[in-house]
Amino acid sequence: MREGFTGMKSDSADFILEHQTHYPITIVLFYDSNLYLDSIMKSLALKILDVFLFKFEKKFEDKLYQDFTPINKNYE
Repeated sequence: MREGFTGMKSDSADFILEHQTHYPITIVLFYDSNLYLDSIMKSLALKILDVFLFKFEKKFEDKLYQDFTPINKNYE
């Protein structure tokens, strides 16, 4: 994914993958393209990444990274 992979289409799930260029942050947004336009989901992924960066920028500047992957059993 870090080598330029930006998205994928399938019958059951689509996703948008966005990276932040200054910090090692990646967001993957899963959605159903039958319900939502790709352009809207790409814009939403960028907005979420911007908000996340704004919220944690001080930690990122101090190189205090953590894994924000959800720990709920549904994500296993």
